[in-house]
Amino acid sequence: MARNATLLCVPLHASSVEQTLYQIDKAKAGGADLVEIRLDLLENFQPHQDLEILLKDKKLPVLVTY
Repeated sequence: MARNATLLCVPLHASSVEQTLYQIDKAKAGGADLVEIRLDLLENFQPHQDLEILLKDKKLPVLVTY
């Protein structure tokens, strides 16, 4: 990757972990370089369990916000 390259970050707006994983796949297929996972939008967020699932074997770099 070139130095100072512009990257495309796609913010994900999902209410479940499953929807987030699906949106990561769609973002990658659409050409995203990284994704932003919005934890504040997840319903019934379980930090230890959900973060492990979301970050395990990730297909793109991830920016996590809450």
